Amino acid sequence: KHILPRYQQRSPIDWGDFAEGQSSVLAQLWDIQGLDVRALRPGFGCDRLAIAAASGEERVVKRLINEGAALDDVGAGGCTPLIYALARFHDRAATVLIQAGASCAARDCEGETALIIAAKQDLWSSVENMLARGIQPDDDGGAPYPVLHQAIRFSKEAIVYTLLDHGASVNRRDFNGRTPLMIAAEMGRRGIALRLIELG
Repeated sequence: KHILPRYQQRSPIDWGDFAEGQSSVLAQLWDIQGLDVRALRPGFGCDRLAIAAASGEERVVKRLINEGAALDDVGAGGCTPLIYALARFHDRAATVLIQAGASCAARDCEGETALIIAAKQDLWSSVENMLARGIQPDDDGGAPYPVLHQAIRFSKEAIVYTLLDHGASVNRRDFNGRTPLMIAAEMGRRGIALRLIELG
């Protein structure tokens, strides 16, 4: 039996998945066709749930989950759908995955946890939902720069205060020996610095 090369086995939805700047093609094709999530997977080792998550297609993410897509499949890129959503600033798609039970222990290719990525990307809903799932604010898997330190550097105050409200350590030091208060002072974040002083 003749087998087509992998790139020739792709369906219209597969091509839509990879069309640069055309993530909405995924949702449009989904509406038109009765597509089976277990059908031929796209090329390059990527799962459709990962593509939908990376594209921020919240509605498609929900549909794929409802049809039985594996939440934590790791494709050729080495990351789960949750990591792809977080890395591309898709807070709502990431929240859908978290609430559906996606593993919050997932890491990216650099070893950073989902919570660290969400904090760095200023994705409040994802951070809040991970903490509600029982992820500890200091559970960073031994990363050199703890979650709170990253949030102080990159996020709005809401995420920093959420981490503190869930018990993040105010005296923990990062790889370079700096405390959260030192980071806040360095970044000129007066409100956060005052809150850390109150808690410390």
